[in-house]
Amino acid sequence: MSFPSKSKSTSYSEAARTLSDQDVQEDLSDACRKLAHAMSTMLHKFDAIAKQIHTIDLLRHSAPLKPRWDALRKASLVS
Repeated sequence: MSFPSKSKSTSYSEAARTLSDQDVQEDLSDACRKLAHAMSTMLHKFDAIAKQIHTIDLLRHSAPLKPRWDALRKASLVS
């Protein structure tokens, strides 16, 4: 099977027509809602892991992990 090496560019009017389609708008809205839910779930799990790491840090068997974990969380919120 052969694929063209260059895809056809979409004109502005074609893109505007596609994006104004009700089904496309509903799909985009649904995708954004699912992404927001996934991000919220991920941050809740991240916080749960941070609490577990803090418990491990209290045992003082190794260098504290929580400061590094908190820095990772802060970086994930910024990006």
